[in-house]
Amino acid sequence: MTKNTYTQFPTLKNHPHANITMVVATDQDNGILLYNGIIDHIAVELFRGRVRVSYDVGNYPGSTIYSYQTVNDGRYHTIELIAANQMVNLSVDHEEAKSMVNTGLNEQLNLITPLYIGGMPQDVNAQAVKDWHVRNGTSFHGCIQSLTINDMEVNFDGGLVVEGVVPGCGEDKPDPCQSNLCKHGTCRALSDVSYSCDCDKGFTGKAQRD
Repeated sequence: MTKNTYTQFPTLKNHPHANITMVVATDQDNGILLYNGIIDHIAVELFRGRVRVSYDVGNYPGSTIYSYQTVNDGRYHTIELIAANQMVNLSVDHEEAKSMVNTGLNEQLNLITPLYIGGMPQDVNAQAVKDWHVRNGTSFHGCIQSLTINDMEVNFDGGLVVEGVVPGCGEDKPDPCQSNLCKHGTCRALSDVSYSCDCDKGFTGKAQRD
């Protein structure tokens, strides 16, 4: 996926629970992975390199959890999420899970809007940021190698709306240097989504400032 993109699917089926597994790679600090909801919602994003989950079954305010690990190193990471009633468990790379509970009178997540993967439309994005469902509205920039929901693998070609999604991650891997050209030096791919710059004399870093 590239910036300003998303794929729309039917509403997430979360009764009696939702089991979501994503395998992703990126070198970006921020990016939306999954969003579904208006008031009741479940949101998964990268924020400052960590996985952030916001969850609200109607017991305002929503509850938030962050992963122990950072996942913005350009390598593939497995993100596993189980949402059941008021509770959410988050695990990264099969390590120890973190849990949270959205306590209150409401017991279940009630969703009626589409599920968005990798980003969302501008109007939905603006409202989600305003309501603090997500902290950063940037679309995910990297590779979603696979997405499994309730033991069913999601086919991105079957999305109801596909906006700007670029096939890749397999044999046809995207070239990170294509959109991240070094201004004063040579771009060198480190992985499918990560790059570095071999800078000319007097310049440093990806921004190549003198």
